[in-house]
Amino acid sequence: MLLFKPLFVGWDQGLLGMCFGEKRQLKILAKLAYGPQGSLPTIPGGATLIFDTELVAVNGKTASGENASDSEI
Repeated sequence: MLLFKPLFVGWDQGLLGMCFGEKRQLKILAKLAYGPQGSLPTIPGGATLIFDTELVAVNGKTASGENASDSEI
């Protein structure tokens, strides 16, 4: 798994195979995120989560091999 296995199985699945510079919108169903309990008070139970993502670096390295700045990550 890539990131937050206990909470975001859908996030991990959605990011697999991404290339540098690629953008994706991840729509994560509740069963692959916080489930029926949610994360109150911010995220209600059963919520579908939507994230707009862009891969700018992997392990702090950009596509050109340079170190990514904190503002890029």
